[in-house]
Amino acid sequence: MSLPPRDLVGGDFQSESGSAAHLASDLGEIGRLDGNLFDRDALRNTKDFPIPKDDAGDRRRDLEAARAALVTAAGIGEPATHYALLLMDGDRIGEALAQAGPGAIATLFKRFGTQVTQTIRRHDGICIYAGGDDVLALLSVPDAVTCARELREHWTGAAEEAMGEGSRPTISAAVIFAEATVPLRLVLARAHEVLDGVAKDGNGRDSLAADIIRGGDFSRSWVSQWDAPGVEAFAGFASGQHAPLAASSGLLHAIGGRFGAPVLDLFADGGHDDDFERLLAQAHLRNRSRDLPAMDAPGGDLSEEERLEIARKEIRPLVALLREVPGGAGARRDRPRLNPDAALFLRFFARQSVGGSRSQVLIPDVADTGDGR
Repeated sequence: MSLPPRDLVGGDFQSESGSAAHLASDLGEIGRLDGNLFDRDALRNTKDFPIPKDDAGDRRRDLEAARAALVTAAGIGEPATHYALLLMDGDRIGEALAQAGPGAIATLFKRFGTQVTQTIRRHDGICIYAGGDDVLALLSVPDAVTCARELREHWTGAAEEAMGEGSRPTISAAVIFAEATVPLRLVLARAHEVLDGVAKDGNGRDSLAADIIRGGDFSRSWVSQWDAPGVEAFAGFASGQHAPLAASSGLLHAIGGRFGAPVLDLFADGGHDDDFERLLAQAHLRNRSRDLPAMDAPGGDLSEEERLEIARKEIRPLVALLREVPGGAGARRDRPRLNPDAALFLRFFARQSVGGSRSQVLIPDVADTGDGR
């Protein structure tokens, strides 16, 4: 199936924004098409998406038919309903400037800056702004955390090259998973709140924080220090790597119910991780036969202890995700804590992965933010 014919799309739905330039170069003409052409509900919205030369509605119906044929033939499914906004900012740059001098900071910014845009593009994102230690980008849900981790690695490497051994500035980030219909200015405002209040002040900097926003509501944020196992697990869940585990509604209910705050507090200091892992694995075994019929239970001829050991290996990404680890100096809490609200993110990722793929991202026009550059 080819793209909708040129005479059907014409020049009415071509995007000339700078943000679409690299998409056009990678994808050809499809990268310049108005994103509403790929969304069924948007195409049917006569009020918000007027179509030129469509007095009788024939052109809209033809575009709907072409869109449906493309989705079916390409096997890409419907566009995603959510996207991710990534906001990053260096930590205590003023202190680093006073200690290392302007030359070292300038070198750090230059080396980091040369890697930002290409890294975001490699993850199929759009870089809205990159300057010094500031980054603002739009990405798909599966790629956002992986991209953030890679940018943090670039920052760390650039800081080491610019300053050598000793104290070097870290960087923090906020990732907001937002419904495409939420005004982008609200998503951006929430990103600043999460970055400053959660990743930096709340967790002591050198941290990644995340939130989900739908309509006017947002969930409790998740946060952890970059090098903690939970961040790697978070990226895995977001990308669909642990999709069956994320889809276990019984296990998620156990986290929010039987493993509520009073129980989780018993394991909050990290001194009984083995007991906690075993307890959660037992819940996993009880729920897997009902929630995950596609996953064969570990061999029926295995002993209970052997089955439990297999379950423990399976749920370790979840155990890591539940444990938030404080960042650098100045954190309001000096020990890890278990956050049952991580289950909200697992449910969200599971829903995003149903019939979805990393190519299905509905990204708003960055021209609406006033920040596109």
